[in-house]
Formats: sequence, C-alpha cells, structure tokens
Amino acid sequence: MPIKEIIKSGLVGGFSLPPVRQLAHQLSSSHAIIFMLHRFHDDVRGVKGHDPKLLRQCLEELRRQKYNLVSVEDIVDATIRGEVIENAVAFTVDDGYLDHATVGGDLFAEFDVPATFYLISRFVDDKYWPEDAKVKYLLENSPIKQLNWQLGELAINTPLDNDHQRHTATERIIWAAKELPIAQMQQATISLAAALELDVPKQAPEKYRPMSWNDARKLEQRGMRIGAHTCQHVTLSKEDDESAQHEILNSFDAVKRNVKNPSKVFCYPTGRSQDFCQRDIDILKQGGFSGAVSTETNYFKYGDSSPNYRADLFNIPRFGMPDNRLDFLQYVRYLELFKSKIRNYSITR
Repeated sequence: MPIKEIIKSGLVGGFSLPPVRQLAHQLSSSHAIIFMLHRFHDDVRGVKGHDPKLLRQCLEELRRQKYNLVSVEDIVDATIRGEVIENAVAFTVDDGYLDHATVGGDLFAEFDVPATFYLISRFVDDKYWPEDAKVKYLLENSPIKQLNWQLGELAINTPLDNDHQRHTATERIIWAAKELPIAQMQQATISLAAALELDVPKQAPEKYRPMSWNDARKLEQRGMRIGAHTCQHVTLSKEDDESAQHEILNSFDAVKRNVKNPSKVFCYPTGRSQDFCQRDIDILKQGGFSGAVSTETNYFKYGDSSPNYRADLFNIPRFGMPDNRLDFLQYVRYLELFKSKIRNYSITR
C-alpha cells in the first residue's frame, strides 16, 4: 500500500476511536453530508459505474453507526426552520438512467434511505437523450481509428486505437461542449457523428436507456424523492433568459405531473459555480423551489433562516460518491472537515 494510503488509513482508523469521534462530532454538529451518484454498475446493460457491493457496505456502515439518513429536502427544511439534523447524510442520484431505478433504487430501499433522484424530464419522456451520452456512444462505437474534428477553438486530432484513447477524446469533447448553449451543443453532436462515420440513434441504446415515469413513481412509493434536473441537461449559464426559465420550470412541471410529492430542491446540470448564475437562482425562487444542489465539493453547513443565509440554499455542496470504502469513511467521519479546521487555524495564527 502506498505511504499516502497508509497514513489515510491510520487517520480514518483513529477517527473511529471514541474520544476522537466525540471531538469530530462536536466539530460536525452544524454540518451535513450529501453524496452525489450517477451510473450504477450493471453487467446486463454493459454499464460501468458505482459498485453495488461497495454501496451496500457503505450503507451498512451508516446504519450501524446510527447516522441520520435523510433526504436533501429534510436538510433544507430543517435549515429554513433554524434547526439542525445531527449526523445527517443524504444521497442524490443525477440524470434518470434506468440503472438508477433497477440497481440504485433497490439498494437504497433495502436500507430505507430516502435518496433523491434528479430526472432530466425529456429524457424520462423518452423523447431525448443527453448529448454527453451521445458523445460516449459515438466514441465507443465508431469504426474509425483516427479522429480529426474541430469544436470551436478545440481541435481534436487523435488516434482511436484503444479504449484509453477513446475515453480521453470523449472527456475532452464533453467538457468543451458543456461551454455551449444546448442548440450549439446539439449541432456539435451531429458534426461529431459525421466525423466518426456513425449515426446517432433517435432513442437511447440499451446502455443509455432512461427510467420511465412509472419507475419514478415506484421509487417514490419506496420512500425516495424525485426532483427536477432541467429538460435537456443544459448548462444554464450558457442559455438565454427564456431558455433557462423553460428548462427549469418545465422540468419541474413534468415532475409535478408524474409523482405525488416532488422535491422542491433543484439540481443544476454539471453544477460548477460557473454553470449557473443569479438569474437562475431567481427563477428557482420565483418557481417555488426551496433550494438547489451543485457539484461544489464540501460539507453542508446549517445556518439560521435569515434572508442573507438562505441564499446559500441555492448552492448546496455535494461530495462525489467515492469508489472505495476508505475515502467514504474519510468523509463520513468528518476527517476532511477536521483537516480544513486545522488549515484555517494555521492560516489565521
């Protein structure tokens, strides 16, 4: 084991000792942890993603240690009331793929975890599938061995001889495309398909199939929450006012039409600080949302219900779900929070 992993393992183990756990509890009493997940490993459909065995181990650990497994909505509502849910952990799942329901939903239901599933509404309608998924499909299936393609200032000239090269090209294209409005992003996908000598299927192939609204209703019946994630997974800050409003409110309307108790917490696509703006927050507030989750990485800090603080409820941070147990324990034992406190103390001295 590398020395860094040995040190991390020792620290995580140390934070399991009663005196240290008590200190961590005091430090974390005003914080909550929210995890973000995407695809789940599914051999049947050829999906690579979160390992169900690891997720089960993590949920077992949380139940064994008596964490409060709650929804994001519970955390937001408590904050608005000026209350704190101690030892709170929430899970969110973004986009609405079929494996979210067939794999993730089963696991969360097994441990009575009210995870929130954020759905791209037109995707779940089966009228559209996300542009990033199309790019992945094209690079996975193209017969060509050399890609020469231009996206704005980005020139892609790369061999496609192996999976690593194809994955690298995929990531470069996807992140560049996220800087475009949805109309331009869709045109870029068409152009890429031509360069890769492949057609984009109208409906998502099996590996990229969405869940249905019936699947969403079944998740809700099992204790899950269903929330909005725009109509087409757009980068909101790149859209004009009309498009941004349409993407946010129409996706929420679709969720409200199809489930009984829709979440009033929104999920920004991509979710970096540059991917949404004050205009989008204003649309959310006027549309009846109580908060929104981003992909900023941090613990959520509770606060009072004053207007100045509640603005933070529209940029709720989340941790990406780790792919190993050690990193997971590092988050839930608040080692990261402890380290940040030490760093801040050192800086202010």
